[in-house]
Amino acid sequence: MKNQTQYHQLCLTYIQEVLLSGSTDGSIENDIYEIFSVNPSKFQEADVQKLNSEFNLSFPLALKTDCDFDADFAARNAKGSEVYFYFFEADKEAEYKTISSQISKLDDQEFKKICCMIVPDKATLNACREPDWADFWQRGFFVDFKELENKVAQIAGSKYSLTPQEASSKEPEKPPIHHFSAEILSNQEVGVKSPSKHYRMILNAPLLGDIVPGQFVMIDTVNEDERNKIEANQPRLSTSISQKDIKKLEFKTPYLKRPFGIHRAFYEHFELGYLKSINLPKTLASITHIVRPDRFELLYKVIPDGTGTNALTKLKVNDQIKVLGPLGKAPNLGSLGLDRVKEVHLIGGGVGMAPLVFFGQALKYYSCRLKAFIGIDCIDTLLDSSTQPDSTCDALENEFIHIEEMAKIGLTPHEIFLSCDMKSDTALSSKISAGNYSTGVVTAQYESYLKQFSTSEEILIISCGPEPMLAALNKIVSKHSNIKMKVLLEKRMGCGIGVCMSCVCRTKKNGSTQYSCVCTEGPFFDSQDIDWNN
Repeated sequence: MKNQTQYHQLCLTYIQEVLLSGSTDGSIENDIYEIFSVNPSKFQEADVQKLNSEFNLSFPLALKTDCDFDADFAARNAKGSEVYFYFFEADKEAEYKTISSQISKLDDQEFKKICCMIVPDKATLNACREPDWADFWQRGFFVDFKELENKVAQIAGSKYSLTPQEASSKEPEKPPIHHFSAEILSNQEVGVKSPSKHYRMILNAPLLGDIVPGQFVMIDTVNEDERNKIEANQPRLSTSISQKDIKKLEFKTPYLKRPFGIHRAFYEHFELGYLKSINLPKTLASITHIVRPDRFELLYKVIPDGTGTNALTKLKVNDQIKVLGPLGKAPNLGSLGLDRVKEVHLIGGGVGMAPLVFFGQALKYYSCRLKAFIGIDCIDTLLDSSTQPDSTCDALENEFIHIEEMAKIGLTPHEIFLSCDMKSDTALSSKISAGNYSTGVVTAQYESYLKQFSTSEEILIISCGPEPMLAALNKIVSKHSNIKMKVLLEKRMGCGIGVCMSCVCRTKKNGSTQYSCVCTEGPFFDSQDIDWNN
């Protein structure tokens, strides 16, 4: 019992240290939280008084017998937002479900009241983040004690005789690759008024729960029944193959899977738009987790003569398709120096904007300031004329993809920029400021933006699009020492696992150039590591 009380006290002390380590610049995202309530059954009074003295709290803590929502302790900021902390205990799922449901219902998606569970280790964290556990901790957050301790070591290590681990600078553990069946939940055409057709497909794929922005999947272009028929009718190759057998091999259905980045991820009990309201302290957000996503959206452009993308359009709701993933090197967002970066700029060209929305979801969760620069051929490409909403995503009739999605994760009209190659009579969405629209290419718009809003503060660019666009953007950014740039490369891929070597690009390393597989060493690269001259 004594050891457990000491553990509780240590968690309380560490959480308070993390909360108080935030900025005091008065901005909303950096508002300071202070602990205001503790449960007497979890702590000793002498420990609470010691905490009062150590942190010199503006309102002293007291042991409360009526702790809100039976929280083990709670924190509040000056604007009245509150976080209720609980220590994980086994076999209390029913109680957790009641508590989290009560908080979620009372808060009504405003995220001014948040429940956060402290778990003792990574194994417990992984188990609690499974989608099957989501109902027991509805719209709730998790903190792993080991990550909490390491965060305290980073911000006040000498105070507690802690040495920070160097995990943030290392590559994260790569999630296992799965080959599995996924169910089609939706496959709808968007941008129907545009000469180029786009579709958004939603998959039920819980095995992709560990995928991170910058990774991708390979998906089959026909359903499993059709694939089985094709493989059953395929003639076996032999040394004496006939001309007739060769003709049988020339079927129109593509044999290889196609690579796609994740456009959006969906999390149980977290409604679309929750990132507009969430206001975790930045230092706490960096070590919190939520339930793993189990549904994923892909946005793909239909190539007129492309057998793969045209085949994808024929997939129907409830179809089962084979998926391989997560693939690619898993970027470590913690190694991007987000605590030092003033803003992150997401710059996309064409369908390259699609995976940047997933990046935006992750970065906004970590309380990063974002701006989005969208480059397309014409406004009508973004016009979403979907008329049949489903249970997974909102109806977006007469609205604009990318613009609406950036608005849903909390970007204001002043933070969204749009450039189009062609003029259009279509009215712009109200979610973008009129002055943020230009005719031309997105690189020209961004170069103009940098001239107009020059700053010495550190900026991080994450960009995806055609290679000429990325090369031009890299040239622009090279003139600004305060801007770092990461790119997501788009390449044709045959296997996705580094075997076929069809996706290589020239990279620079230790003063020399080499070939790197985009599928295994990328597709997320530092722009300075790419040989843009070849």
